[in-house]
Amino acid sequence: MDNFYTSCEVVERKIDDNIPIVVGANYTRSVVSSCNKAAKNLGIKAGMPIFKVKELCPSILLLPVNFDLYEKMCQKIEKILFEYTKNIQKTSIDEWFLNFSKNDKYLNEIETAEFIKSKIFKNLNLKCSIGIGSNFFNAKTASYYAKPFGVFVIDEKNFKSFVWKIPINEMYMIGDKGL
Repeated sequence: MDNFYTSCEVVERKIDDNIPIVVGANYTRSVVSSCNKAAKNLGIKAGMPIFKVKELCPSILLLPVNFDLYEKMCQKIEKILFEYTKNIQKTSIDEWFLNFSKNDKYLNEIETAEFIKSKIFKNLNLKCSIGIGSNFFNAKTASYYAKPFGVFVIDEKNFKSFVWKIPINEMYMIGDKGL
């Protein structure tokens, strides 16, 4: 999901997503849990200390973490995903791996991904990015490059030309940063 916590807050509270929004505790030593695109455009990112955020943007809208809301939205997303396959691995509150390898019903991966993405947006007003790959590494890497609100494929045709160019310290589950 794209900017999941802040996106949930925007939907729930009917806030203008064009203003900089951060989700996190309002303490000097706390850090950003999530921020929207407007905040990212100011140089704010997840994990940044709140005091730094306030220096960059004193008028930032700082919202408290609301796990009940995020879990409620997560359940609604999962309900949509389970319409397409039961073979799902949840890796966090806002990330799932769907396996279609044993499902002949969906032959075109890109069309299926676009349909899922559109259905989540239409029903919940939440944006997601979808990566398609033959394994977790390729799918996760592809989802990173699909952001925001896109679909990206890493397959045998573009694996070498694309993945081999990624610095090892930026690779999913490999480097110090990972994706």
